[in-house]
This record gives sequence, structure tokens and C-alpha cells, in this order.
Amino acid sequence: MRRAPRPETYEFALQLARGDAKARSELILGLSPQLATRLEGVLLAAYLVDTSSQVRQAVEARLAARSAEANSARPHPGYLDGEGQRAQTLTWVGDPTVAPELLAGLVSYPRGRDLIAAIPFTASDPPAGTCVEELLLALAQDAPADVLAPLLRLPLDFAGRLGALISGLAERDTEAQGVLLQALAASALGSAGVVSDPQRELGGEAFDLWARGLLATASEATLTAPEFGAFVAAGGVFGQGVVTRQIGDLDPETIAALEVPATALYLELGPPSRETHYASDALLAELGHASAEVRRAAWALRIRDDTASASELLEAIAAAATDEPGLAIELVRLVPSASLGRPGVRVLLGLLDHSRLALREAAATLLGGDARLASLAAASLDPHDPSVPLAILAAQPPAAASNSLSAYLERERSPALAVQALTALANPPPASRS
Repeated sequence: MRRAPRPETYEFALQLARGDAKARSELILGLSPQLATRLEGVLLAAYLVDTSSQVRQAVEARLAARSAEANSARPHPGYLDGEGQRAQTLTWVGDPTVAPELLAGLVSYPRGRDLIAAIPFTASDPPAGTCVEELLLALAQDAPADVLAPLLRLPLDFAGRLGALISGLAERDTEAQGVLLQALAASALGSAGVVSDPQRELGGEAFDLWARGLLATASEATLTAPEFGAFVAAGGVFGQGVVTRQIGDLDPETIAALEVPATALYLELGPPSRETHYASDALLAELGHASAEVRRAAWALRIRDDTASASELLEAIAAAATDEPGLAIELVRLVPSASLGRPGVRVLLGLLDHSRLALREAAATLLGGDARLASLAAASLDPHDPSVPLAILAAQPPAAASNSLSAYLERERSPALAVQALTALANPPPASRS
């Protein structure tokens, strides 16, 4: 589980990206040694993308005062051109000590967002254990509205991957809720070709109004909430105490576009009444929906209610992997490991060569989370292979894990991977896991 940025990160990152050069430099130089250590990732982001030489010099001064261990682990890189910045970003993102704060800092800068957008989710060269896609999604689940808004505007392919953001909507503050709801509405309207500014504005307002009503009733067993189409057909009225709001007229195209994210929200967050509405047959229909978010939510309900078999889910994963890898990643995470046998392991092994880094990682995590599955998978893997997942080899029963890890270390590995392998050798999994 990747950690969220430290609490003080966001305010500092936003201040650093918005003030004038003199104020930003003073902010950096005024950090206590302890706080500078906690915010090192943000300082590294500023060094990469801040356009002010005065600010970069202040960052250099603070970095020079780091501990010998930090200076050794993350030495000052000197001058960097565009490709050097990308390479250095990937290197620092691979260091869990600073990665969450680094990405929070980059997202706060326009040039930082450009740098992130230039890193493809199919990148095969990040350091061991690094997946920028997963780090950004973890950041989105924690970030305040001022950071979440530019993050969601990044031109990155998050299709099928927003389930955690949607399911956690009720726990977010009002501003962050509004940012996510507007992002979902804008994406749906843009995909449907709705370009009229009045319709986009009215549609966003209607979606926000409906979604907040849904959130208000989702936890109340005695309350019901209409689906979006029924809400609009009834006049789009939402009352809170003595205050009542009503939306304006929406074109049919706008309504149809917004029903897509609304269906995903209803499946994910809807009140108990949706259990009757979305009986098994209705959920089966949603599995053919055009939206990856809707299909992910429908699969999650079927798995929860034990109305889908592992073979069905594995077929869906294999189908999605080609054109909708984001959906495939989320479906892999829904697979009950206890239900997997050799056929399922073969499907997951096929994903280990996928171009999408997060899909490879999800498959390896599932196979490496159970000694039985790890043993089945490792039988088809060459421990000398440059890209063999270490997590699978290490999760086998002790004797098999020791043999595989020893063979793994016969090939030259990066320092990080070598340390992980040696640690696994010294701390084998309990025999009871087999």
C-alpha cells in the first residue's frame, strides 16, 4: 500500500508554486531541518521545474544541509535538460521516502504537470516497485481540492480506474467532492460531444445536485434516491431543510451523456433500494455498458453477492486487457484468490508481459499474495529472467522460495532489487502459508 503525502505537504507545495520568487525562496530557507526533511520531495520537485534560479538556489542550499544518508541516496543531480528531468523524476519516484511529496509538488506546478503527462503508463524503465499511475491515483484519493483539480485534468488514461475515488466520495470534504463530480461530468459531456457552454454548465450543476442527494441518502436504509434520468424527469428538484434548488432545462443529449457517470455512482454509492432494482439480470446488462467505470462497479457488486464465477471474471479480464487495460487492472483486484486454479494462473501469467505497468503489477501482486498461487506461477517462470516478478518468487513456500531467489540473484540486479531479494531470503514466508 503506497502511503499518502505527509499532512503538511499540500499547503507547502501550493505556496511554493504560487508565490513570487523572493517569497518562495524565503519560504524554503525558513524551513526547520526537520520540516525540510519531511518535505524533501516537494523541494526536489521545485528543483526540477521551478523557473526561478533564486528558488533553485534556495533548494540547493536546503538539500546541501541534508543528512549524509539522504545526500547519498538522492545526490544533487546538477543541470538537467528535458529528458534528464524525466529520467531524474523516475529515479526519485522510485524512492518511497520522497515519492508522494515529489508528485504532490509536481502536480502543483504547471511545468510539473507537463513533466508527469510525458511519462507514459506503459513506461518499462522506472526503478523496481515504481508505478507512477498507482502513485497518482493514491495522491488523488488524499489530495485537497486545489491539488485534485489539476491532477484530474492531466491528459492521462484513468479510464476504468476511478472506482476508489468514487467509493470514497462520501468521506471527502465538500470542495473535493465538487472537483471530482465536475471532472466526471466534464469528461462524460466531452466524450459525448456536448460543446454548448450553457448545456455543459447546466449539466454539471444537475449532476452535482443529483450526486449530493445520492450521497445524502446512501447510508439511510429508509431513504431512496432516484437514478439520474428519473431525477431530471421529475424536474431536478433537491431540497435541504427549507432550501430548495432546481436545475434548468437539459437537452436529451446532455442527459444521456450524464447518465453514464451517474450509473457508475449509483452502482457504487446508491441507497439500499438499488439492491432490488439491480437484481442479477440488471447487473448482467450493465456488464455490457459502454463505460468502463459502470462495468467495474457492476462486477464489484456481482463478486460481492457471489453471483459471478471466477471463470467469468477472468474472461472479462482477458477481454479488457487489450483495449481497456485500466478496467482490467481493477477487475484483477476483484478476483478472489481462493477461487483461482491453474487456468486462472495462466491468464494472470499472460498479463505479466502486458505493456501497462500497473496491470503487470496487479497480476504479480495477486499471484504473490498466496503461496499456493505463487508456486503454480513460479513453475512457469524463469528466475533468471530480467523482468521476473520478485514478489511471486518470494511468496512460495520456504524451500522453493530459497531456490528461486538464489537463482534470481545469479543475474545482475539493480541495488534495490538485490536488497529486496536478499531480505526475502533472510526472512522466508512461514511454512504454514503453503
